[in-house]
Amino acid sequence: MALAGASRPALPGVRGKKPCTPGSAGVGENGVRALSAMDKDKLHSLGITHILNAAHHTKGVSTDAQYYKGLPITYFGLKTLDERTFDMSCFFGPASKFIDMGLRTPGGK
Repeated sequence: MALAGASRPALPGVRGKKPCTPGSAGVGENGVRALSAMDKDKLHSLGITHILNAAHHTKGVSTDAQYYKGLPITYFGLKTLDERTFDMSCFFGPASKFIDMGLRTPGGK
């Protein structure tokens, strides 16, 4: 699934926000949640079929599509910045389409 759109300005009325740029990558860690995403056996036993990663290619986070290779998992990674001022609005459409696709998949989780 390709991310649509290019760099866009911040949302109207939101001053000081960085423009949403789908190709950008940030710095940060996801802590405990990242550990859950790294437990392939647990994901498999739970029947997880889709993973949406909002920290794709973030330093310290190694759970990309290659990590899940060999599992029946569809992966979608968002290259975001882990900053308060980062405008994630351009990712809402692609992310919601991916979630919808997962929910419409028979047995999708």
